[in-house]
Amino acid sequence: MKTVALWLSLTSSGCFDPTKNDQAEGTGGSSGEGGSSMGDASGSVETTATTASTATTASTTMSTSATTSATESADASATATDTVADSGSSEGSVPTCGDGNVDDGEECDDADDIDGNGCNNDCHVSGQVVWCVIDGDFDEDNGAGISADNLGNVYATGTLFRQGIDEDVYIGSWTPDGTERFRNLYDLSEGGYERGNDLVYYGSADDLFVTVAQDGFARLVRVSTDGMLENDGAQSVTGATFLEAHAITVAPNGLYWAGFGSINGTSEFVVRRLSMFIAEQWTVHASQGPGNAPFYVGLVADPLDDVYLVGVSGPQGFIHHRSSVDGALLDNATGLPQLTAIAVAGNGELVVVGPSFVNGQGDNLTVTRRSADGNDEIWSVDFNGAANLDDRADGVAVDGDDRIVVAGSLADSDTSAQAFVARLDGDGAVLWQSAFSDEAGYYDVNDLVVDGTGAPSVVGSFFGQSGDGQIFVCHLTP
Repeated sequence: MKTVALWLSLTSSGCFDPTKNDQAEGTGGSSGEGGSSMGDASGSVETTATTASTATTASTTMSTSATTSATESADASATATDTVADSGSSEGSVPTCGDGNVDDGEECDDADDIDGNGCNNDCHVSGQVVWCVIDGDFDEDNGAGISADNLGNVYATGTLFRQGIDEDVYIGSWTPDGTERFRNLYDLSEGGYERGNDLVYYGSADDLFVTVAQDGFARLVRVSTDGMLENDGAQSVTGATFLEAHAITVAPNGLYWAGFGSINGTSEFVVRRLSMFIAEQWTVHASQGPGNAPFYVGLVADPLDDVYLVGVSGPQGFIHHRSSVDGALLDNATGLPQLTAIAVAGNGELVVVGPSFVNGQGDNLTVTRRSADGNDEIWSVDFNGAANLDDRADGVAVDGDDRIVVAGSLADSDTSAQAFVARLDGDGAVLWQSAFSDEAGYYDVNDLVVDGTGAPSVVGSFFGQSGDGQIFVCHLTP
């Protein structure tokens, strides 16, 4: 999610890392089933996570490849769009952005004032990288979840591994122009191993909520928007010997988190509903074939407060629609390709992303629009990297104009991949697509958020020539 955007501006999810008893599926649970406990803040916070992060802009060192025509092929190995030659303006008129002519200082001019359609209303090409940050200490660090607040500030979480010491939760924040607000490490157990899986900005509380994995168990951490640790607490399920809260999303009247666990000796997916006051309202866990270890990987809430979840069981994916009241299963689409993220369109239809195998191309990044119950495909679009190797899909969002943003990674070679973001219209036509990298290596995108202006940001892990991971965050124009 996993990811998630500002409520009422769009609904989205995404996050790649994975997340109740033997009662009937969809029955729901009570707080007696396990529980959510938000205790006082404990552990330590380091206000300087690592050495100074590297911030770059597209105009200086960022290598980008952008395609802006909705009619072009969805093959994402496209090169940068040539600037249209200046066609001049009528004699005696003053050239202006929006007159339909590409004048000096303009990259494009489509004579409208719509952002995100390939040519933005400032006459610059859509989907350009504004800034990127690469952070970490080269010890298998991981960028996992991303969110944005009402001001457009970006928040990212993940894990920073300190060799021979421990793993700590990483949270960083940047303004829309890339100015660093804070970068903190949270050592919740003061020496244990904790991983930041996902986070969401919860506007009603003006706080961040972060799902954390700690030594095989789940925690929910509350952090202020200036990085102060407010409290954290265990998320438990009766009978669980392992529990992972993988993804989290905001709903009109609370929060949902989802993941997986080993419960009473059985591998099961898990979803929990939390009230606006962060109290558990219900928990559902169950097993689903054909695999032996089903888990939820992404989720999103709709305007009616229900939750939609995508999961993986063995080689197959599934979609669940659950009631906000008790978690009852309302729709169940099974036997699908593997899925990684889900969004809900304004008309109730679903948009999902995941890998799909194509002979001669490996796994493509595939975005599919499906019926509201998830069972019927409406359309599908594939993006394929230049090397015809396995590509990844790890984020999707739908805005109020029914435009879709997807994110993932496109492979250039066995050891190199570019981060990738694209915007499509509601019928699947590609409005723009952008593949980008800051230096040689593998950019593994793990999550996507789109802010209230329509500008996307992504988080993931960067593997350079040393092979060790670092956290990266990039912000693009709408």
